[in-house]
Amino acid sequence: MKREGVCTRSQTKKQKVWTAWRGNSHPDNPFEEEFGSLSDSGQGVWTELSEEVASNLAGTVVSLASFADGNAVFFACTGIIIVNKPTFTSFLTSLSLVRSIDDDTKILHDMTIEVRLPDNTLELGWLESYDLKYNVAVINIGRYHSLQVACLDHQRQFESHSKVVAVGRCFNSGKLMATAGMLTDNPQGAYREELAISTCEITMVRC
Repeated sequence: MKREGVCTRSQTKKQKVWTAWRGNSHPDNPFEEEFGSLSDSGQGVWTELSEEVASNLAGTVVSLASFADGNAVFFACTGIIIVNKPTFTSFLTSLSLVRSIDDDTKILHDMTIEVRLPDNTLELGWLESYDLKYNVAVINIGRYHSLQVACLDHQRQFESHSKVVAVGRCFNSGKLMATAGMLTDNPQGAYREELAISTCEITMVRC
């Protein structure tokens, strides 16, 4: 993964940008586009998950948004906590957060990135590293928070047609949502030996 390092733009400039959408829960707000069932609804996939699993998901899933050209919303997505140290916290998410629409090999370094944590706290972050091939990015924040790191089992193998769950978090409200699906065969995929595709139906916000 390519390492980007710490964002050097002034805190004052970024503060003006990210406050534009803070707390905006208008029904037309694309950041509130939901999928599946909400965690507090007691419906859908949440009825099939144990209390322990549901609690782990709630504590490790965050939402992120990027802004460009002042107050312009660019992209919103979900991420998971992968590192939590006294000096920084890292989140694994989609590179689409800062990836150019017109040229997918170009990374937009002038983006302002905001992270909504599981406790509903908002923090400014920066692009730490990324991988163009897999369209993933690591976003860091600098302040310490008492957060739960997602447990990623790299040795576990999932067979085709295994049941899986896709989890997301709305950006402004912080609502946690999930939907179920199945892993499918992907014989035509460019990285079919390394990646899997599921039938989970989710939303994607790019403005």
